[in-house]
Amino acid sequence: MKLPALLFLAGASLLALASGPAHAPPASIHSAAATPVCDSVWYQDADGDGYGLVDTSVEGCTPPPGFTALAGDCDDADAEVHPGAVERCDTRDDDCDGRADQPVPTWYRDGDGDGWGDPANTWDRCERPHGYAAHGDDCDDGDARAFPGHGCPLVSTR
Repeated sequence: MKLPALLFLAGASLLALASGPAHAPPASIHSAAATPVCDSVWYQDADGDGYGLVDTSVEGCTPPPGFTALAGDCDDADAEVHPGAVERCDTRDDDCDGRADQPVPTWYRDGDGDGWGDPANTWDRCERPHGYAAHGDDCDDGDARAFPGHGCPLVSTR
């Protein structure tokens, strides 16, 4: 008569003991839980800004030196350029969204030098050009004494 095998856990190993004339199973069978599964992806971060390059990665339990869990850096040689960085007007894509210098400010031609420009005469660029103002509501760009709040008629927005 063949007796059933007895199974029990001892630490991380599954041990099987058989009795009777049946063949004996291996003395130790390792369970899958004994080996940790490390499938985290780490991205190379050469500039140390916390973001790495998508095309340079390794897998493992912990990041190797110079690697991070965050990807998406578009210039890994400059720590000021990464996803979430403040976009500056500097002809570069500082925040890695695929667009440089947005929004570019609009400047208004200020013919009379009163600090208020002509809303019909604009120039979009990062730096304020000479003879242009940040405000474009001048009602008479030929008279420095006339600008919003001083000599311009009130305009209803209704």
